[in-house]
Amino acid sequence: MLRNYLKVAFRTLRKQPAISLIHLVGLTLGLTFALVLGVVVRYELSFDQFHSQADRIYRVVRVSAAETEFRTGVSFPVPDALRADVPSLEAVTAMLDLGGAQIGVYGPNGTIAERFQERGCAVVDSTFFEIFDFQETGLRWRAGNPATALAEPFAVVLTETLAQKYFPDQDALGKSLRIDNQYDLQVTGVVSDFPANTDLPFTVLISHATLDQVLRDQKNDWYGVSDAYMCFVRLREGTPPTRANAQIKAAHARNVPADLAESRIYRLQPLSELHTDPRFGNYNFRTVPPQTLWTLALVGAFILLMACINFINLSTARAVMRAREVGLRKALGGARAQLVGQFMLETFLLVLPAALLSLLATQLVLAQAVALTHVEQPQALWTEPWLWRTGAGLVAGVTLLAGFYPSLVLSGFSPIRALKKQVAATHRSNGLLRRSLVTLQFFIALVFVMGTLAVVQQMRYFRNFNMGFNQESVLLIKLPRRSPELLNTLRNQWSSLAQVQDVTFSMASPAGVGWESQATDIRRAEAPPTESLVFQVNFVDDRYLPFYEIPLVAGRNFRPTDSTDSLHRIILNETLTKALGFSSPADALGQELIQGADRFTIIGVIQDYHTQSLHQQVGSLGLMFNVNLQAASLRLAPGGTYETLQATLAQAKAAWQEAFPEYVFDYSFLDKNIASYYREETRLSTLFNIFTGVAIFIACLGLLGLASYTALQRTKEIGIRKVLGASVAGILVLLSKDYLRLLLIAFVVAVPVANYFITEWLQSYPYQIPLSIWLFAVPGIGVLLMALLTIGAQSMRAAQTNPVDSLRQE
Repeated sequence: MLRNYLKVAFRTLRKQPAISLIHLVGLTLGLTFALVLGVVVRYELSFDQFHSQADRIYRVVRVSAAETEFRTGVSFPVPDALRADVPSLEAVTAMLDLGGAQIGVYGPNGTIAERFQERGCAVVDSTFFEIFDFQETGLRWRAGNPATALAEPFAVVLTETLAQKYFPDQDALGKSLRIDNQYDLQVTGVVSDFPANTDLPFTVLISHATLDQVLRDQKNDWYGVSDAYMCFVRLREGTPPTRANAQIKAAHARNVPADLAESRIYRLQPLSELHTDPRFGNYNFRTVPPQTLWTLALVGAFILLMACINFINLSTARAVMRAREVGLRKALGGARAQLVGQFMLETFLLVLPAALLSLLATQLVLAQAVALTHVEQPQALWTEPWLWRTGAGLVAGVTLLAGFYPSLVLSGFSPIRALKKQVAATHRSNGLLRRSLVTLQFFIALVFVMGTLAVVQQMRYFRNFNMGFNQESVLLIKLPRRSPELLNTLRNQWSSLAQVQDVTFSMASPAGVGWESQATDIRRAEAPPTESLVFQVNFVDDRYLPFYEIPLVAGRNFRPTDSTDSLHRIILNETLTKALGFSSPADALGQELIQGADRFTIIGVIQDYHTQSLHQQVGSLGLMFNVNLQAASLRLAPGGTYETLQATLAQAKAAWQEAFPEYVFDYSFLDKNIASYYREETRLSTLFNIFTGVAIFIACLGLLGLASYTALQRTKEIGIRKVLGASVAGILVLLSKDYLRLLLIAFVVAVPVANYFITEWLQSYPYQIPLSIWLFAVPGIGVLLMALLTIGAQSMRAAQTNPVDSLRQE
């Protein structure tokens, strides 16, 4: 029987090549993009979930009392205090991301032979691999003892790739490296490379005991905090996080004054949220909110649903053409269950090759779009059992979803009516379902297009937003050492370059990924300690404000002579001025503030500017004057060519290397650093553009099949109408009006739904685009035009057919 089923199924598919091709293409596209999005969502959710006790690992984060500030760093004494005073913790580890460091490799003669600028450098303590064991990734120690490798000062563990890079064809164990031309480190271990799906992207791991030696004066500083210094803990089995939070709060209160204990609260954040909570961020500077993952999953599901709708529509539309076959089978004793099995087998024979093609297409898409999907090593997908299980599940699910209803319709025909060709009247209810499904298809496509347009408009808004300072043509250069004399020399040399308009020095640039400033507490001199506020502080020179074109609203700028006396001066932004309770910027001038053990006099108030991405409101900021600074900003002349830019970079590098011959030149551009804030939104925008295009293509593909079938069914009617004088335009309207009515219904329903979801998405941004009628009208017109072109192409062929040919057999 199965052989007979297969023979009939193949014969039917060969008999309808165009329809079979439409089915195959639609299902392949739907399955491909459902799989691609499934892989992307699964990959993003897999970050750091491969540690053996990941469900008990937490990060200690810092939150202000009013829960308006969300930070990642802890004070340097916190990890030791947690080990000693919090019984709920089974293990504690601390780490400091150095951001970037220069690694010097010694040659045979004992001098530095090569220098490398590395990004994945971090200081970790000896319990790092106890908590983060990477158990399910196959991480192995290639050399060294895990128990002692990070126990001593000036010890370093390298990943396998870096060990080969520094010491090719040699045993790295026991070799020496020099970091930032300051300290010699001994290689005490080599581990296999960390997986790509970790937010601890380290390649050079320096022992925490080294930090204890270098920063002895900060070991007891409970006030100072660096967001790069993080603390992770593992709870004892069965311990609720609420109990640990209470113990952490009590431990902190025992070691700090009451005002600091009240204003700064430490609490636990699950490791699973490290990659999904944008409030805190991580060492990868990339988070993916759960809403984004849900959106991607739903997009994949809806694209697959649209492909199934195509199959259902075309199958039920052509059911009448197979009515006599069904009637004959039933008259000869065929049971309805047998007919259902026959039609389900035909569906399976289309879904199976579509699934196999989609597996190949998924591999190709992921391999070519690593930067877009972030899925590393996509070639390994073929070896993943879950992918094959998912593929098998999709084949079964799509076969049932797409084939079950059409098989019921076909097998349900009365044999007498079918043989007398009287099934058309009973088939009208299926037409209602078909129209409903077409409306649903275009409703989904319209929502996709409207949502995509909103994302694109929001990204354009971000790019064009005035952040409060001039970010154009700014070259940023890090300085490994600083002194007033050295900075003056560099300023003079760089200012003399033809393409350099101005130079300023600061601790950090105004904004941008990788150039974060520090945060600390401050209060008015007459205010109690409990009224201390957390604010960002940046140390700058006297050229900083004019360089970035940041306007003063009251007071004055810093002067070069401000460094010659013992007074501490500070410039506030408007937000911090209001937060401190001053009635106006002018009212703040000359007032004293207390920060730690120092007193500062307010000499100016500047207009607010954004130091972070537009995901956050403008924060409190203070600028302090300093002459020992670590970052240079060079304003390049506008309108330069690529050649002039390269020449300027070479000249700037030459001056830099003259000052720092033993370091590697490292630079970036401010506008690109700021654009990095929105990498995820940009990626989301690109993905939505692609998937919206696919959704529209699938919808139009189904519409093409339905329009061709409708034209075929009404061939004789069209011939009669033309004989009676109907025009081509009239025929086009006749064949198109039903579909246009469905598109109009889809548009009316899509607008409020899209408006709801767009509004909800925009709520996560303090600064957002206004919703206008064009945001909904343009997608509606665009989809309408594409649908008209699709329908019109088939309708025109039918309308231009010679009526003699269509009526000849009558």
